[in-house]
Amino acid sequence: MEWLLAAVRVSLDVPFHRFPRAIGAALPHGANVLSLGILYNFVHTLAMIWFFSMSMVASVCTLAVATVGRDGGLADSLQRPLGSLGAAYALWAVVSTSVQFGRSMWKVAWEIYHDFPTMHHMLVGGHVMKAPESDAALAKSEPEAPACEDSKPQEPDFRRQFSSGTDSDCASPLRRIPKRRSTLLKISPHATRRRSIVMLTPLILVALTNALLLAAQVYCEPRSCGRLEIFEPTSRINRTLRFVLFVAMLQWMQVWTGLFPLWDRVLVKAGHHRSIHVVRFVLLLLVPTSFYRLLAWLLRPAGSGVVRLTIFGFRNHFADSLLVTGWSFWMIMAAGVMLHQDNLRRAGFSLRRIGDEEEWKTLCASFKGTIFGWQLLHMCRGFLKIGFASTINDMLVINTLYPVLVCSVWTVTFLTVAFARYNLGVVKTGAGALLVGFALAVVSNQICVRAERGQLLLQGVVWLHLGAQTFNLLVPALHELRLRWQGQPQH
Repeated sequence: MEWLLAAVRVSLDVPFHRFPRAIGAALPHGANVLSLGILYNFVHTLAMIWFFSMSMVASVCTLAVATVGRDGGLADSLQRPLGSLGAAYALWAVVSTSVQFGRSMWKVAWEIYHDFPTMHHMLVGGHVMKAPESDAALAKSEPEAPACEDSKPQEPDFRRQFSSGTDSDCASPLRRIPKRRSTLLKISPHATRRRSIVMLTPLILVALTNALLLAAQVYCEPRSCGRLEIFEPTSRINRTLRFVLFVAMLQWMQVWTGLFPLWDRVLVKAGHHRSIHVVRFVLLLLVPTSFYRLLAWLLRPAGSGVVRLTIFGFRNHFADSLLVTGWSFWMIMAAGVMLHQDNLRRAGFSLRRIGDEEEWKTLCASFKGTIFGWQLLHMCRGFLKIGFASTINDMLVINTLYPVLVCSVWTVTFLTVAFARYNLGVVKTGAGALLVGFALAVVSNQICVRAERGQLLLQGVVWLHLGAQTFNLLVPALHELRLRWQGQPQH
């Protein structure tokens, strides 16, 4: 069992880390080129959002003028005040949500361009307790950081907005941790909880998105889902979305194996009962079936509107979604084992290594290179099998969906970290989020029904807008309650 896991680890380490490092050594400026490519990809999507918002504003203005200008139009609107207000709010929600999402995407684009400084800060920054008295001489030999009151924060507002509180505001996000002293430092429980959130939240979001897409495909395959082509298994947008989710899963697996380079030792030697199921699952099912399906995807592309039978007689789209969903949930289960306090060091997790700027930049460059490498592979197989025009159309859709997915994942991760500072607990936070989300879903449905615009997509946009406004109102209230609970003066 041990040598099988070691073989799987090596087979993942070669394409995820060794090969990108070799390319980085051969191309010294390759990381800068990848950063510019990612930034261009996000700017391309932002331009589309901008044109969509401007077209929506022009349509709203034209509709308002036509409604008021026609005979009896104003009187009809006054006779239906709730419907008119609902329609106005729904249109405003679409424009406002597009603008806010564009702003978030712009911030996330610069985060990726600068090698995720905020995420790096969340992983290695934080309050550390000093060494014991016996190590006082060693501690004195190191320069101490200035106090919070005497230093001005140098990080932008976006980073401070999603920081996890006063325990990490004074730590530089790109600080190199001293080699000798890092072995004597102990990390606070708050920083450990924040680090676990940062590691698990993207995995959970990708897994849930894959599970939702899989369930929707199963539901829509024997029947028509109307205009929701994204859930039609043979449509172009569904096929490209499955590819984007596949690449995102590979990127998080790349980060996961980079943070836990010796994960196979933990799954073999850990006494946790879940590790046994994880080992059997990945060895007996995921590894051989994924290898077979990858070869079939490379050698026999299906294309839009084509269905083929693959492993175990499953259709190609169902097999793809099932495998990606399985790998996503496997990483969550395995990460739960790795994050156990007794298994972190055994898995190879090291704050000193992650805090090293060069090591972090190398991992970020590999993360960025994965999307471009798989896009190049997708283009090559597309040119040979499905034609130039169809391949270019696929690339346009991929370059639009990927920034949207990345921005959504990072935004939810930052919000989760922001909520975690209030120490409400996982159960209370989850139950409160479900309750508030259900209430907002009912309200958004009633607004769209009153406005005679009951499309599911429009209801989702209105729900997002209501959720953003609720978050803006809820966070100050939670902050005030936290200050009262701690007995601190309010500002």
